[in-house]
Amino acid sequence: MKKTIWILIFMIAMSCGGEKIMIRNAAPGNGYIIGTFTLIDEKPRYNGYGLLYKPEDKKLGFFDDSFGISISRGLPHQKVENKRVYLFIKEHKVGDYEFFNYILSTNLGYSQKSIKSKKEFSIPFKVQEDSINYIGDFTFYPNGNENGNLFVIQDKFEQDLPKLKEKYPRKNWKIVQNKTLNKGVLNESLVEFK
Repeated sequence: MKKTIWILIFMIAMSCGGEKIMIRNAAPGNGYIIGTFTLIDEKPRYNGYGLLYKPEDKKLGFFDDSFGISISRGLPHQKVENKRVYLFIKEHKVGDYEFFNYILSTNLGYSQKSIKSKKEFSIPFKVQEDSINYIGDFTFYPNGNENGNLFVIQDKFEQDLPKLKEKYPRKNWKIVQNKTLNKGVLNESLVEFK
């Protein structure tokens, strides 16, 4: 009996001794997109910020769903200078997708208002199997940047990757690729690439 107790204690001590992190890969036929949302910390005009996307070239009907990356000011974030940085990761079926609109929302409790781009745009990206694709940093300027645009998409891969690894330690970071978005049909959408 004593021998059994000592074996159990030894096994528990050994299992607690090392920090072995189980790696979680995407489901078969799926892949990941990752990136950051950065809010310039001026006087807040909106509570929620989002970018909508769908399978590329798919016409959305009234009952069709689109996907989105969205954040609200109250979510956990990192403070960097005068900015709030929100990290995101999304798992999707492998395929070609496109961002086609943004949505900015204000909730005052008694009323809610949402703003979208007057014209849809097309910023394509791919979801690949056995891959984590970094698609960029989406910086939002509440009052527009020097060019009058609301969103700037830029490559901050080297800066963002350590933060993403820390927040999502169970992802297989050996398969990450820098696929920062850098082209698309913008249609006066207040989006620009840097």
